[in-house]
Amino acid sequence: MLLGLNLDRQTNSFYLDVQLTAQPGTNLAAQLASVKPGKSDFSGLKIPGAAVTINGTATITDEDVARTKISLDVILASTHEELKKQELTKEQLDLASGLLDELFEVAVKSVEMKKTDYGAAAVLEPDAVTFVAGSMVADGAKLESILEEAARRGRQGRSRSGENG
Repeated sequence: MLLGLNLDRQTNSFYLDVQLTAQPGTNLAAQLASVKPGKSDFSGLKIPGAAVTINGTATITDEDVARTKISLDVILASTHEELKKQELTKEQLDLASGLLDELFEVAVKSVEMKKTDYGAAAVLEPDAVTFVAGSMVADGAKLESILEEAARRGRQGRSRSGENG
């Protein structure tokens, strides 16, 4: 692995380059050989003047899909256990658990697509920080529905407790 860093004081830019070189005959060599350059639907997030931009595409192997699904299962189970430790009513716990399950369903379906496409950018200004990110998901409509439901329920909870926002 080769890492390169550059700080350009004239343009106030910082660059990080990473280069991987695999030993012939290794799993990493096979994985890197299978990588095909791809076109990103998120290249618009390469914003000129942004403090940070990230953009990438990749194909995911069957082995990586299997490992990621196992990791997601472990994270989901752990998150459910942590939710149970919170001081939530049964209704709140059921709601949070249900939304979490739906969210992880979308994540698993996205991993099963065996490809990824993402981008992000952060723009720093004297009085503001703006961050934007995007990623390919298997079911954008379902994800939107989950997030809308979480936001709606959050607003309902705040209005019942007398908070504004």
